[in-house]
Amino acid sequence: MVSIKESRIRKITNFYYSKPEIQNYLFEFSKNREISPRYFEGFGKRPDSFEYKNDIFELVKKGATSFHCSEELWENPLNLETGMSERELNDLRLGWDLLIDIDCKWFDYAKIAARTIVETFKQHGIRNVGVKFSGSKGFHILIPWKAFPKEISGIPIKNLFPELPRKLIAYLRFYSRPIMESLLPENWQHDFKNVNIKKGIKCKRCSEIAHTYELAEMYCEFCKRGEFRRLEKNIPQELKCIECSRKLVKKNPKEISECLKCGFNSEEKSQMFSESLENDLYEIMGLDIVLVSPRHLFRMPYSLHEKTALSSIVINQKDIEDFDLKQADPLKVKIKNFVPDVKEGEAKEFVMQALD
Repeated sequence: MVSIKESRIRKITNFYYSKPEIQNYLFEFSKNREISPRYFEGFGKRPDSFEYKNDIFELVKKGATSFHCSEELWENPLNLETGMSERELNDLRLGWDLLIDIDCKWFDYAKIAARTIVETFKQHGIRNVGVKFSGSKGFHILIPWKAFPKEISGIPIKNLFPELPRKLIAYLRFYSRPIMESLLPENWQHDFKNVNIKKGIKCKRCSEIAHTYELAEMYCEFCKRGEFRRLEKNIPQELKCIECSRKLVKKNPKEISECLKCGFNSEEKSQMFSESLENDLYEIMGLDIVLVSPRHLFRMPYSLHEKTALSSIVINQKDIEDFDLKQADPLKVKIKNFVPDVKEGEAKEFVMQALD
């Protein structure tokens, strides 16, 4: 049986995605991005891309309710394969947008987090920032690829994904904390007194929550060769041998905690890490470094959300504080561009400050 919620969203999808302005925007935004349709509760095949504008409505007629895309930009997204090596991904990647994903259960606090991020970028000379409602309880904030320097010390930064974006977000968390605290209501700690948030591992030097990953030897039983690979937790990865394309076997995995601000990890300096006993401010606000991962997808601008039947609309920076969910009514949307018209290299100061 189809639930009332599913029945409601399916009634809206055909009318909403039949609009030429919605199809045009989704098609233009999808260029050089891997896309994946979602069929209410499950995603479609990957990789995928739109060849024509009417591909969008054809997928909707087959049951697609929303569309998701990559923050990475690819020469040809259809050439992507599960288990590709870092070198193979770098060869295909043209660049990447920095996407900040704020997913907070408390919408008023999501607004505070979004305002904080925008203000932090302004203090680093970045005036042109894309902001959109996620469709549920958060926001997506974007700095486009054009704003970033293309090399650092002779290294193409298109090849520094996801390491560089994670460092940028770690710096963002550290720098923006005083800004966020100035926007919080006086009783904010009382609001979260009984909230159970995963506390994680904390760096003793800077008190930041560390990024945790798995270091394992990936071994090919046919070629008898192995290599150590860094694997993201809770993200399924099927890696293949670069010689014979057979599935690699994982051996001797170790959990590693790394402070992206201080630059050391628990394998080198285990004494510098301890379990956090306090709720982390940014975990409450829903800003998660782990979301920056290879081939991570996010909801496309003006895509619908299955659980709310709202549109993931683009909004102006100055309107974040007064944003109301009613403004995301799919029957009333007005198209705005999520990718701002940035200056070439506008984010250079931000990148250099973060790396310093």
